[in-house]
Amino acid sequence: FDASSVVFVGLALFMERGVPFAHAFAGYAAILWIFGAVVLVLWPSKPVPQNQVADEADACPPLNSSTLATLPLKQQFSSTEYTLLLLTFSVGMITINFFIATCDLQMQSVDSESAPELNGAFSVLLPLGGIVYIP
Repeated sequence: FDASSVVFVGLALFMERGVPFAHAFAGYAAILWIFGAVVLVLWPSKPVPQNQVADEADACPPLNSSTLATLPLKQQFSSTEYTLLLLTFSVGMITINFFIATCDLQMQSVDSESAPELNGAFSVLLPLGGIVYIP
C-alpha cells in the first residue's frame, strides 16, 4: 500500500508543474491500460509447474479438504472467514486513508509555517518506506 502511493506523489508533482488535472489522470489511466495489455501478453497460458522442494522443512504442509482452497470461488466469497477478513482489511484501509487524507490539515493546525515542508516530506517518505522496508 505504501509503495503504491508513489503514483499520487508523481501526479502531484505533474500538477504542481502546470499539467491540468484532467490530463494528469488521463495519463494515469493510460498507464493502467498499458500495464493491463502487458499482463495479458505475458500471462502464461498454462499453470507454472512448482519446483520440488529439496528440504521438507521448507515445504508447506499439504492442504486438507476442510480448507477454503478446495471450495469453489463463489463459496469462498460467501464464507465467514472471507467476510471477516474483508471487514478487517476495510476498516484498516479506511483508518489509514483517513490519516493520510487529513495529515496536512492536522499539521496545519499544529504549525502552519512548517506544514508544507512536513507534508512534502511525508509524501516522499510514505511510499519510500513501502519500497525500502517491504521487499
